[in-house]
Amino acid sequence: MNLNEKNLKRIIKYIEKYGNIQNITIENSATTFDVKSSGGIGFVGLLTIAFIVLKLTEVIDWSWWWVLSPLWISFCVGLIILIVVGIVFGIIWLFNR
Repeated sequence: MNLNEKNLKRIIKYIEKYGNIQNITIENSATTFDVKSSGGIGFVGLLTIAFIVLKLTEVIDWSWWWVLSPLWISFCVGLIILIVVGIVFGIIWLFNR
């Protein structure tokens, strides 16, 4: 794939926005990227771990459905968003046919 200067700048901006860039070397046609993504447990994972610890230490007396609710609620919200986006794109596709 041939990368021109404009596309290369777009790629660099994207990586700068979504990840840490280290050691970018741009030489004629040889370009190297060392991208380091920032992982982590996130809010939902931390909340789930907190609920599990509270359940196992008997601080809360919830059913396991509610202890694990951050996982399945976030999954359901993501699924609903995907369904809505799919319906919108489907409607747009039907009208543009």
